[in-house]
Amino acid sequence: MSSTPPPIEQLLPIIQKLPQFAGIVWRGAPEGLGGPIVAAQPFSTSLDARVASENFSAPVLLAIVTLTGREIGVLSANPDEQEVVMLPGTGLAPLTGVGQQGGVTMQLVGQLGIGEAQGVAQPFPERADLAAAVGSALTGGLEAPTFHVTSPGRFSGPIAAQARG
Repeated sequence: MSSTPPPIEQLLPIIQKLPQFAGIVWRGAPEGLGGPIVAAQPFSTSLDARVASENFSAPVLLAIVTLTGREIGVLSANPDEQEVVMLPGTGLAPLTGVGQQGGVTMQLVGQLGIGEAQGVAQPFPERADLAAAVGSALTGGLEAPTFHVTSPGRFSGPIAAQARG
């Protein structure tokens, strides 16, 4: 019997039924987003910047503001990873360029159509509030102890984008 978890695509029908998650999630990336994209497949993010960046080793850390991610910690073999899955079709756009914050190269990214997410009463946060929340979450990650990475690359890497038609 294998202890390897099934690929996230196999769990998608279950994940789609979970409640929507609103907040800031993190993903390590080889570079920042140059413009808007639409995710072609599900991708993993974490509530913890340290986890998503594999202890801040990713070249760029994306702070993604979402209202429709799915928090799957209860289903995870590693709940300490605080995983939030972004679904295929999720539109993302850079809200800032790539820059330094707290010694970390990062970019703030927002979900496209974020104010139109079904079933979510919250408005898109003001930029000043958003910057403060991102800064606070980043500081928490920087101050946390080193995290044992159980699945290298799970929370980092490029986001597969749908081809533009």
